[in-house]
Amino acid sequence: LLASLLLTRLDVMKQWLVAGFCLLMNACLYPEAWLLYVKGLHWQPSYHQSQNLLSLSKKRHNLKAIDLYTKSLNLDPSIHEARLRRAECYGSLGRYKEAQADLSQLTQRGRHRDQAFFLQASLLHQSKEFAASQSIFETLIHWIEDDPSRFEPWQRKQIIQIQLENHIILNHWHEAIETLKLGRQHHANKYRYRIKNATIPIELALLAGDLKEAKHLLSQHDNLS
Repeated sequence: LLASLLLTRLDVMKQWLVAGFCLLMNACLYPEAWLLYVKGLHWQPSYHQSQNLLSLSKKRHNLKAIDLYTKSLNLDPSIHEARLRRAECYGSLGRYKEAQADLSQLTQRGRHRDQAFFLQASLLHQSKEFAASQSIFETLIHWIEDDPSRFEPWQRKQIIQIQLENHIILNHWHEAIETLKLGRQHHANKYRYRIKNATIPIELALLAGDLKEAKHLLSQHDNLS
């Protein structure tokens, strides 16, 4: 078992080294494209900045980042990081069709495939396409069960949490309970779903089989349904 784990780690390290070498080569071949990408990163608001920036300022930052990522991709379309980041900016502005157009290119293949699916499902949920979001998250949950390391801990938490919301909104309460159980499996007793601080009432309503009450509690804390 120890040898198997070691070989797995070495294989992951090898993949990262190869990916890093390819990025370095691309940066040497297309320095201007990569410079524009880095400038785009500077303009794109981080999660914490998004909480503090005024809506107009946030919009301006995202539009500037989109412009820089687009220029970068025009020079070198192989900078998939720029495409993924541009999709994030489109999503922040509510331009979901443009975001999905970028993500559809990344979900085909490559090392950004998992992240692209994650963002795609999250944006579908934001745009209230709950059934489509549910379908993709179901695939991601299967991937987590097979190999949790494919996603960061915060992403695993978010996948399960948003999928729980999808199930409640779509009246799939049996699936919602199974999703709750899966979350507890992965995060033991320390894990709690915090849907706008309504965790415990929603859990109790679900476990009691009262989907109507769970859905009502969810809608009180988030205008999703």
